[in-house]
Amino acid sequence: MLDPVPYICPICGKHEFETHGYCEICPICGWEDDEFQKEEPDDPRGTNGMSLNDYKKQYEEKIKNNPNYVWKDEFK
Repeated sequence: MLDPVPYICPICGKHEFETHGYCEICPICGWEDDEFQKEEPDDPRGTNGMSLNDYKKQYEEKIKNNPNYVWKDEFK
């Protein structure tokens, strides 16, 4: 069930998704909002190809190496 209340990206904490679970992509870190992965943060199945917790670790490492890191959509 979709939550109509905006909420903050669970990966970067910088982007506010308009609606929870609607597969919106965070323009800061590239995380695609996925209801399943929110419920199962250690499960790599879902739209992102890795678990929420692993994606967050990867993002934190990128920020550590480059404080100005911003995800770039390779398909734009």
